[in-house]
Amino acid sequence: VAAANYIVGGPGSTQQATTDILSLAESSNNFTTLLSLVRAAGLEETLKQQGPYTLFAPTDQAFAALPPETLQRLQQPENKETLLRVLR
Repeated sequence: VAAANYIVGGPGSTQQATTDILSLAESSNNFTTLLSLVRAAGLEETLKQQGPYTLFAPTDQAFAALPPETLQRLQQPENKETLLRVLR
């Protein structure tokens, strides 16, 4: 899957300036795992703030290559610091 297929904003974009990066990811069905991890890490408010941001957002297909137990461990509250290091 080419990354260019998922570019949703940037210079010259027709997206409204009020659209935040989290809303853009939510508008696609391809980032549900990433959004789940962002929420588990408590980064929702950060990504709703004005950027600029560069976000390398793995799709659900990319996350599917990981063992399911890895994602489950990352989402546990006791592993929040590890998850934050992965996402930042």
